[in-house]
Amino acid sequence: MNYINYSSFGFFVKKDVVLPSENSEELAELVGIMFGDGHMNSYKSNTHLIEIAGNSITDYEYHTARIRALFESLFNVIPAFRKGSGKHAIRSIVCSRKIVDFLESKELRKGRKNLLIVPSWIRQNDSFFKAFIRGLFDTDGSIILRSRGQHSISLALKNKELIDCVKSFFEIKGYFIAYHICEQYDERGFYSKVFCIRINQKNLIIRFKNEIGLSNPYKLERLERICMGRTRFELVTTRFHSKRSFLDVHSVNTSAVCSPSLSYQPNLFCEKR
Repeated sequence: MNYINYSSFGFFVKKDVVLPSENSEELAELVGIMFGDGHMNSYKSNTHLIEIAGNSITDYEYHTARIRALFESLFNVIPAFRKGSGKHAIRSIVCSRKIVDFLESKELRKGRKNLLIVPSWIRQNDSFFKAFIRGLFDTDGSIILRSRGQHSISLALKNKELIDCVKSFFEIKGYFIAYHICEQYDERGFYSKVFCIRINQKNLIIRFKNEIGLSNPYKLERLERICMGRTRFELVTTRFHSKRSFLDVHSVNTSAVCSPSLSYQPNLFCEKR
């Protein structure tokens, strides 16, 4: 097996990359992941990086199983897995000019994501769009469990055009979508405007699970608790109190609550770029 050693990043990447010959649900799901917690860029050192951020408490299994499987199936590449700079931050990393160029050809952009729109090949195919939404919710979505019921699932993004496109897809399919604008506060002390959609009705949440589903085990388990009525717990804050190791994946919820009176936790990954 041939590898390139990028010692400054501390990982190896296979040279024998294979690119998909056609669009697929797997590729659409990966694009949704990239729109959520992903980032890609090319640097002056001729390094071409794809990174997906996550939380070591809630996303470890998702990164080491699902994200790894997608890259391996689509590109014959196994991402490097690294602890990020934050206390609970993890990253899946691929370094490949071929893959970066390929994803650009599929209408992804390098750098900041505030101007991203859903690629045309995804918008034109319902199955692809559902897979895209699954990847987006797996990374940026919230499964909100409340002690008094009234559970919901939500998605909050800074990109209004993107959230409007997802909202329109749901409404065309007959979902009732709540929509509002909130302020988001991050640990750096900044506030920013975010656009939020939310599904509140239990029958529609069940429909979401059956038609779209989730691949992130942590969020899927929470979604199933709503659908099966096993939701006896209290809402927890997004602040971390656990002192468990970075490999421990069973701990507190880190989902942001979509409410005008509550702030959201940011996607710090791309905003640091």
